Amino acid sequence: MTNGTDVRWWHKSCDSQLTLAFLTIGGGLLIAGFLAGAMWIFHQGNIGPELKLPLVVIFGVVILLMVIGLLTFSFSQLSLASSGQALGLPDGSVRAIIALMLLVLFTIVGIFLYNSVANGPLQSVQKVSEAQLTEMRKQVVVVLTLPDGAGASTVYFRPSSPAGEDIAKQLITLLGTLVTAVASFYFGSAAVSSAHEAILKASTVASVPIISGLTPASAKKGAPPTPLKIFGVNLGRVTNVSFVRNGKTLDTTLGVVSETEIACTVATKPDTEVGKYDLVLSDGSKELARKPQAFEIVL
Repeated sequence: MTNGTDVRWWHKSCDSQLTLAFLTIGGGLLIAGFLAGAMWIFHQGNIGPELKLPLVVIFGVVILLMVIGLLTFSFSQLSLASSGQALGLPDGSVRAIIALMLLVLFTIVGIFLYNSVANGPLQSVQKVSEAQLTEMRKQVVVVLTLPDGAGASTVYFRPSSPAGEDIAKQLITLLGTLVTAVASFYFGSAAVSSAHEAILKASTVASVPIISGLTPASAKKGAPPTPLKIFGVNLGRVTNVSFVRNGKTLDTTLGVVSETEIACTVATKPDTEVGKYDLVLSDGSKELARKPQAFEIVL
């Protein structure tokens, strides 16, 4: 006795859950170890700022790819993956990841460049006279002056680099333009996709046949075949007209069909059930439109 439960399905589900759990734990440990190794490398004194920036970017991209791979596998195990999209993620996910990655990259590079320009290496000069100190303030950023007697001072300053400042400004402008372009592409493509879906839905709705009425609206029981005209919009797809009541239908012969009018003939028999019938339009495979109690058989 199984109580309606498929044992094989249960074992398969357990295996998938165990696989997902082990992969999640292993991926988390791998990412944590990668981060720990990156932090250890960054704290080494022999690595300058010119190497730290590319390392930060490379480590960030690698960690992002690890997380995306783990997320994709998790989605596939949970039957949430989309085989028709990039990386198996839902539509728009890759564009969102690229946009977020560029924003993070822009932030990292912007902070690094600002820190390099604003906080250059501190240098010092001893035995600087007052006249020299005044002239020196015009050339560099003086941070601290310590008098050492005899009218002289020890001056601590940060040297300025106009070329470095120009390069930093140009790089920030370039990255800002790139981020703006990618963000605009992401939101623009999302808007275009939404508009395309809305147009498809609207066209689908617009093509649905709509019944506005028919004439005549009744026929006598056992009378000769009665010509009918059905009026509406989007009627060109109709290939079958039927009148239904309690599972029984009237004998109907289809005539000329246009987008706004359908001509047909309805025949009744002496044993035809008296009452109101639903008008049903179809294309041979599925029902397209229905008008309840649209036609009546009278005595």
